[in-house]
Amino acid sequence: GSRCMPGSISATAWLSTPRPQAEAAALFRSLLAHEPRFIPARIMLGEAELLEDREAEAIAAWRAGYQETGSPVFLQRIEDYFIEQEEPMRAIETLRALIATAGNDLLPRFYRGRLYYRLEMLEEATKQLGGIEERIKSSPTYHFLLGRIHHRRGDLQRAVESFGACLR
Repeated sequence: GSRCMPGSISATAWLSTPRPQAEAAALFRSLLAHEPRFIPARIMLGEAELLEDREAEAIAAWRAGYQETGSPVFLQRIEDYFIEQEEPMRAIETLRALIATAGNDLLPRFYRGRLYYRLEMLEEATKQLGGIEERIKSSPTYHFLLGRIHHRRGDLQRAVESFGACLR
């Protein structure tokens, strides 16, 4: 028959269970017990938790995923989730907490700066990104974001300089 993975129930049987997302969460936890750095399982564990109305567990899964792997996909998912929920301050606070506990806080700081930009908090975005400039100045993505901030503020000269730095 159609099997999801060796030893698992068939996809049809799984979908007909009363709460497939609960079984999905258990499956993802099992996968992560064997392979804790498996990013898709960690992302999907968070999604399964959301389907069970377990927001705190979903956020915890994504935070743990970032802490385990350092992958920015978790920061993006946390940001997107709180934006979807129209709770951007919770995204800012979650990123702040990750900055406080991260061995390397560069990515969470960059994402918080980018989130401030996304929220039109341009002064905060500039401050946040300025604080990591020395560590990230060789990144074209950094200069592109700065260019967008300068452009949005109407500082076209600095925008052009930042966009130009993307090409070097």
